[in-house]
Amino acid sequence: MRTLATALILTALLSPVAGCGGEGGGEAPAPATPSKAGLVQVLRDLEAALGKGDVDKAFGYMAAFPGVEITKLKQSLVPMTQREGLTPANIDRLEAVGKYGPLLEVFPKRGKNWAERVKLDAAKCYALGAGSAEVAAHWDGKGFRLLRLDDLNKIDTK
Repeated sequence: MRTLATALILTALLSPVAGCGGEGGGEAPAPATPSKAGLVQVLRDLEAALGKGDVDKAFGYMAAFPGVEITKLKQSLVPMTQREGLTPANIDRLEAVGKYGPLLEVFPKRGKNWAERVKLDAAKCYALGAGSAEVAAHWDGKGFRLLRLDDLNKIDTK
């Protein structure tokens, strides 16, 4: 089970089910271009959806993870995000100190592998990281789809 959970952390969770930001609910509209603020907003929206128990909506913020059963992925989503520290405080810290940019610039050694695992073009992926904290997402032209969410509870502020 740890292997599946690790795979989820390292890569992604679903095909595009819902748009980033969605409709209604007071959410921010999807940005026109990829940005740090847009990626942070997806993290906030994901955390808010999970906080309300709306796993289906939360799942819509995730990128595709080929070959893994959707039901298992949904069941793993809440425990994985709790274990990895997806909290408003950690999102704030990551926004304040994290490095944002193209995936291969922020994580040059590992980023390409993350994108390849989910069959995405690394050139269309962006990342935000600080220390061990790693967030990576695919930009689909309308919004971000998360493909990595790891160690937000281990943000290095140095």
